Amino acid sequence: IFQNYALVERLSVMENVLSGRLAYIGFWRSYFRRFPPQDVRQAVHLLERVGLESMLDKRGDALSGGQKQRVGIARALMQNPKLLLVDEPTASLDPKTSRQIMRLICELCREQNLAAIINIHDVALARQFADRVVGLREGAIVYDGTPEGLTPDMLTSIYGEEDWNAAQQVEGPGEQAETTRAVDRALLDTIEGHKIDCAIGGGRRDEEKARAKERVFSHRDEFGQWDPKNQRPELWNLYNGRKRPGEHFRAFPISNWTEMDVWQYILHEGIDIPSIYFSHERPCFLRDGVWYAHSEFMRLKPEESVVEKRIRFRTIGDMTCTGAVESPASDLAMIIEEVASSRVTERGSRIDDKRSEAAMEDRKKEGYF
Repeated sequence: IFQNYALVERLSVMENVLSGRLAYIGFWRSYFRRFPPQDVRQAVHLLERVGLESMLDKRGDALSGGQKQRVGIARALMQNPKLLLVDEPTASLDPKTSRQIMRLICELCREQNLAAIINIHDVALARQFADRVVGLREGAIVYDGTPEGLTPDMLTSIYGEEDWNAAQQVEGPGEQAETTRAVDRALLDTIEGHKIDCAIGGGRRDEEKARAKERVFSHRDEFGQWDPKNQRPELWNLYNGRKRPGEHFRAFPISNWTEMDVWQYILHEGIDIPSIYFSHERPCFLRDGVWYAHSEFMRLKPEESVVEKRIRFRTIGDMTCTGAVESPASDLAMIIEEVASSRVTERGSRIDDKRSEAAMEDRKKEGYF
């Protein structure tokens, strides 16, 4: 798989993919483009898998960079390889398409039990998608290990002096960004592995402004990504469940509920809930106006200190990104009274929602539930 795609641009998508079989069918068949039926079927299947089944007859020069790279991936797989050699597959692509291509390569390798050697200089992508990283400098191996071992010192030994801590801040705020990426990847791997058509979640439109755009039947593409422009109308509560292979839906049955509705339902039905939702004493520290539980997973900044606080959690997630609120609410009636007077949604205490003005929407576009 090449950095510059290496397509014959005057040929169609189908012809470019079938060119992966030229070395296997003999001169005259290749000269007259008479490919065996099983090769044609395999090419169609691969193009469906990479999401290009509607472009079989489209010329190579009419494709975008991401589409060209998908054709290159399908062409490589036409050779039934035991090992994929991938040369900087994202060098000419924008960040979103780069993640799509890397995710597609990883998914296809798992499906076909293939190993892939990927030459890449994007450290963030290597951390997100690689199982093993080998760092070279002047022809010598200076690192061979997991992505987690790519510390600033190790990156300096590979690439030379640079402020790698500042570079990581551009990618995202450290631990929280890594946690979010790990959770998203595990979710997408599970959906892909079990061929899930519809995953049911408890998201509500009042949680966060990006959720307000969410449909009850939320369509996700073959990469698990949410596109606000590709959501279906839901007039009169009618839901469109049509999808292509590899796509799926996230269904949110209580989209129109509020936090108050949830607590009143819990009270009415007498549902037992974890004690962490009720007021309790806990060692905490204050960061960006939000109280976070002190633990071995949370590294304190020099200006932060640990104090004992009476808190409760309005939302439960990974403790590295989930904040608490000061509260005396020790039973359901007190919680309902507290929620009625609150002017901040329960996700107002989540670090991962504070990364940017559109943090939630950006994460949904990358596969977040």
